[in-house]
Amino acid sequence: MNVVLVSQKTNKLLRGLIAETEEFNNEYIFTTVYRNTIEKVRLRQRIKRYGKGAGIIGVRVLPHTFRSTLNLSCEIMGMS
Repeated sequence: MNVVLVSQKTNKLLRGLIAETEEFNNEYIFTTVYRNTIEKVRLRQRIKRYGKGAGIIGVRVLPHTFRSTLNLSCEIMGMS
């Protein structure tokens, strides 16, 4: 089981999103506007675009990069 630490505000927003998706009998939390699943390739493309727009250069801007960075930051702060 993976655990993700989030703020109370994020927790509240996620719970609202989960409740909304349950109304549509959808097991996925993050969907397209048409309630379809988001394809992995599209998610990676969007994250790359956000990175470019944010001026992030010289590093790969991918979901794995953010996951690795978060893991390293947590390890440095003494979290296991």
